[in-house]
Amino acid sequence: GKHKTLKNWDEVASSFIEEAKKLTKAINFEKGVLTVACLSKESANQGKLLANRIIYALNQIIGKQLVYAIYVEV
Repeated sequence: GKHKTLKNWDEVASSFIEEAKKLTKAINFEKGVLTVACLSKESANQGKLLANRIIYALNQIIGKQLVYAIYVEV
């Protein structure tokens, strides 16, 4: 699950966060929590605001409820 979750981050996040591929990177996934590093305050804020929608979209792509939370680091 970890590899698939990290791999799908770019694709999913791009739908929600402007320039997600450049400004964010999924760095870890453990015990249902996806840790995302953000290079700007704006991308971090978008990530926090839209976390629930991003989590839902990620789980849809993965095909099961794996992601429960997103932890955003700036």
